[in-house]
Amino acid sequence: MIQLHANGQLIAEKGIIELQEIVHKNPNELKTSKGFFQSWFSLLPRFKTQQDCFEYLNLMHHRKYRCYKYLSFEDFKNAKKEWLN
Repeated sequence: MIQLHANGQLIAEKGIIELQEIVHKNPNELKTSKGFFQSWFSLLPRFKTQQDCFEYLNLMHHRKYRCYKYLSFEDFKNAKKEWLN
């Protein structure tokens, strides 16, 4: 079972539901790179590290589309760098 943490504290069920609502407000939000990055930026303040936020979103992508959007955090960072330029 995966437990989500933010700032070293376990995220309560209410917090998880809030995160899921943010992620799922647009059904195709995680499908595109732009949507994935926008979700990452909007959720980032809720996580202790950038990688924690990425892993959560990548897991949500996997649950929805049966594949990960990015193979690793390094792949994500490289794609984000290109997208921002």
